[in-house]
Amino acid sequence: MKIFNLKLKLFTFNFKLLTILLIITLFLALSDLVSLSPKQPDQNETATQDAVAEVEGQTITRADYQKEQELWQHFQAWAAAHHETITDDQDLLEKMIDDALISQYAKNNHIKVSEGELATRYQQAVASVGSEDEYLAKIRKIRNFDKDIILKKLQMEILAEKVEKARE
Repeated sequence: MKIFNLKLKLFTFNFKLLTILLIITLFLALSDLVSLSPKQPDQNETATQDAVAEVEGQTITRADYQKEQELWQHFQAWAAAHHETITDDQDLLEKMIDDALISQYAKNNHIKVSEGELATRYQQAVASVGSEDEYLAKIRKIRNFDKDIILKKLQMEILAEKVEKARE
């Protein structure tokens, strides 16, 4: 709930800017698709076409988005097969933009996650299941996350909590 409140605050703060950036990005992507004259794009044009969003200079690439989308689809399939209800109705791209905003705020305000904090959070997650092998197997089955992805997600979770606390 805290993360949702932080996301809401961040979107309220940057909603107009994000909307404009997304509209421009979508317009550029669509204009390239509709173009009738074939041409070879230069590297800058290729990078622009590969971007699905840009958040204050940070690009979210199509490859990053597709990877997150694959992980999300795996989770949705698991949830459907196990008759679980998914309560996170936030759009995937919005979540990626939120994470970028949180990371930028943290960087600008010198907010960091220590290795000790991350290790503690990871051990708490492991302890909730039993052994590390059991935890990794369960998360791989449900979310298709490997340990690196888990650590990145936990780090973002801790960072979001710290940013929310700093903004209070």
